[in-house]
Amino acid sequence: MNREQWLQALAIKARPYIAQRVELGGDEESAVRLSCGFPPASGRKKAKAALIPPSASDDFTAEIFISPEVSDASEVARLVLPLLVAVQAQDWKNSKAPRIAAGLGITMQQDGQERLGAAWQEVVDFLGSYPHASLNLPAKAKQTTRLIKVACPADGYIARVSRSTLENLGSPICPACNQSLREDV
Repeated sequence: MNREQWLQALAIKARPYIAQRVELGGDEESAVRLSCGFPPASGRKKAKAALIPPSASDDFTAEIFISPEVSDASEVARLVLPLLVAVQAQDWKNSKAPRIAAGLGITMQQDGQERLGAAWQEVVDFLGSYPHASLNLPAKAKQTTRLIKVACPADGYIARVSRSTLENLGSPICPACNQSLREDV
């Protein structure tokens, strides 16, 4: 079993239970694909899972992505199950799904951390380990400042220039007093 098959098996086990408790208002079950891949960035926070609404897909299928940095079966289930609730409830902004998921015993707080409820942990134990080794990606190097601050010693005029400009062309001239600007330390 590969990781997509594992995710699909989790969804197959969970959806009937979720569908019984989430009032959809229709008889149509939403189509969903689950995959291991990098979720779209949401602001500064690096997401471990994401739900892409069906309106973004050409075949109108919701997509759930689990980060390849996650390899623990319980954590994967804890991330996927609330998103499956959101799909079933057609809550594409995922605003009420966490509350519904908590009501279904999918996640619960313990010691400041979310954990799977006992019934869901049994499902994960039945499926076995998540067939994936986590990726340990290095943190993206922060770009350093490229411009050097230079100032006029006479009147305090400030400018910023690149290191290569200072080395190749020399220091710029102050427009007020025509003196050479010096690197400000």
